[in-house]
Amino acid sequence: MLHNNIKLSICVITYNHTDFIKSTIESILSQELPDNYELIIADDKSTDNTRDIIDSFAVSNKNIVRIYQEKNIGHALNWKCLIEASKGEYVAYIDGDDLMLPGKIKAQIDFLDANPKCSFVCHNMKVYSHENNTYMGEFGKMRTGFYKVGDLARYGTFFANSSKMYRRTCNKDYPYYDGEFKYVGDYVWHIYHVKNEIFAYNQDCYGIYRDWE
Repeated sequence: MLHNNIKLSICVITYNHTDFIKSTIESILSQELPDNYELIIADDKSTDNTRDIIDSFAVSNKNIVRIYQEKNIGHALNWKCLIEASKGEYVAYIDGDDLMLPGKIKAQIDFLDANPKCSFVCHNMKVYSHENNTYMGEFGKMRTGFYKVGDLARYGTFFANSSKMYRRTCNKDYPYYDGEFKYVGDYVWHIYHVKNEIFAYNQDCYGIYRDWE
């Protein structure tokens, strides 16, 4: 059973990820996780057997929380349901086709514990081309260090969304998708989270980002 005080929520969004969701979940569960964590997976009415794969993990892992949409509602609303469901002190986000590499979760939790003024921490990722079935280098080129909202304005989003762990308190009153827009922009989300605080970037690769182009 889940603890009342959850240290970490790991949020996974998925849709028709039959070929990837198993390895994504395995990469999460192989991490050094706190005892009081939850793994929330939101599926937007997949038409393949994505849900069967998720269910196979949930049978033996009571920390897995499933959000199954009754109809396809689109990425933005599914993402909103996913993020709003998180209860942890920290929230780690990952797309259902990306992977975590060893040491990611512990490194990010330790960092946020040691840096209370830091809104979120993110890291570099290896880029894997699904089209060419090969690695294409790394996602970002920024140096390890602390950054401010002005750096996001200057450089844009220089890290993958799947690399991010943030304090759930930073998400308070975030202006979610309201029915007027079709998409959720990662860039706006990052800016809202950092506000007047700082965030940290680690140039070490703690994940694999799948490139579909």
